Amino acid sequence: MDRHAIEKAGQVVKKYKTRDPDELIDLRNILLIQTDRFKDLLGYYVIYLRKDIIGINTRANPVLQRSAKGHELGHYFLERSEARSGANFRDTFFTA
Repeated sequence: MDRHAIEKAGQVVKKYKTRDPDELIDLRNILLIQTDRFKDLLGYYVIYLRKDIIGINTRANPVLQRSAKGHELGHYFLERSEARSGANFRDTFFTA
């Protein structure tokens, strides 16, 4: 993890007074989609019709799901402008 990501995470925790990814998703009004459609994709972040969306694979165990939520929140907080331009972030893979 790069220094900028670590600093941003600290700022987020300080501002929202939580480290819980589910709380952050709720506080930022991000749509959480839970799906079992994917075989090896753990999570994704995208903006669709100006709505922030995080998708999480329910085939993963709860610990991996929580980690993926945090990872995708990283995309939200660090790379939102890229996502607005249509970029998708689907780089969290696992083996079920």
